Amino acid sequence: MLAGPSHDEVLREVKRVAAFGGRTMRPNLLRMLKHFGFAELLGIADEAELWGARADLLHSTSVVPHAAFRKNGKPFAGSFGEVQASPALRRCFVEDFVPSLKQLSRETLFIALGPTPLDALKWSAKHGYVEERQIVGAFAHPATTAGSQVAIYLGERRPDELDPRDPVRHRTAWLIDAHDEVARSVARLRQALSRRKDPAFREGPAAIRSVITSNLTKSSKEAEEANLRYVVKRGKGIGTVLTPHKHEDGSFVVSPTRFERDYIRVTSLDDVREWVRKGYSLRMSNQSSASHRSPSLISPASIEEH
Repeated sequence: MLAGPSHDEVLREVKRVAAFGGRTMRPNLLRMLKHFGFAELLGIADEAELWGARADLLHSTSVVPHAAFRKNGKPFAGSFGEVQASPALRRCFVEDFVPSLKQLSRETLFIALGPTPLDALKWSAKHGYVEERQIVGAFAHPATTAGSQVAIYLGERRPDELDPRDPVRHRTAWLIDAHDEVARSVARLRQALSRRKDPAFREGPAAIRSVITSNLTKSSKEAEEANLRYVVKRGKGIGTVLTPHKHEDGSFVVSPTRFERDYIRVTSLDDVREWVRKGYSLRMSNQSSASHRSPSLISPASIEEH
């Protein structure tokens, strides 16, 4: 302020520095953005640019865009139903959050951090303030107090690995479903982007799933040379090295979710690497006779590229 910039310039710089800041919150948020490959969707080099040179692309806000506390002095972190039930919080939502939506482009994509903002966005879509297509879905909340839920969300930990006293155990189903919904949304966005860039994709999403070709002459040795691997870290097969699993038809499988209906088959290992970099899981196995391991989907965060 002493240096002389305008009031608006000061506020813009404060928001760039402070929005979802802290030693844990922003790194957690970046982990999730990178997991799904949002830099490519936004046409930027790295997701961290959203707090740097491309801060103009990010609008961060809250359902209740003010510091809100309960009577006991603890920060409010309740449900959207609780926001609606409180005259003070509902007024903040209706008078401050909702009008801000009208100032944003209809091309804006919304990502909720947790179930409360997701419910608020769905309410906003129902009442015509945003379109349903704009709602990508929800990330796990990246706050310092969020504990292990980001790791569960990203597939870095399994629910059965959590301490029995960890409150995140009660949220695992929501976290897994939320991840899969964002993965499906991102897949649709990426397909739309590909169709706009490449004439080969003009026939629609089915074109992506039809990239399989007959390529049975390549040996399984190719999979071992893919430079993609996962080392089993737990259980009976600890230390086993998994590589991309090559199916009998010569294809490899990547997927935005754990559901078979979302499997995408590709034959080029270069394409496999690109899909993994975009945040897709990869079906991997160890097909050697000595340490056979059945194929399973491995999250991109766990795959090593060497």
